[in-house]
Amino acid sequence: MVIYRPLTRSELPDDTASLARTLIGKVVVRELPEGIASGRIVETEAYVTGDAAGHGYRGMTPRNRSLFLEPGHAYV
Repeated sequence: MVIYRPLTRSELPDDTASLARTLIGKVVVRELPEGIASGRIVETEAYVTGDAAGHGYRGMTPRNRSLFLEPGHAYV
């Protein structure tokens, strides 16, 4: 059995491109009443503020709301 350790915020880079590279290969784990769900991150995309290709370019919508939350949230 493999035991994973949660990342601390201090281990994560602040800039978008570095964070995207760091997350490749990491495992996301969610504990649910029915059991544990997990998956390995195999692809990321990095869009900086002002990039017209990013889903947040035109502002917040119900769909992209998590892009505008404090760091530590995911937009999947």
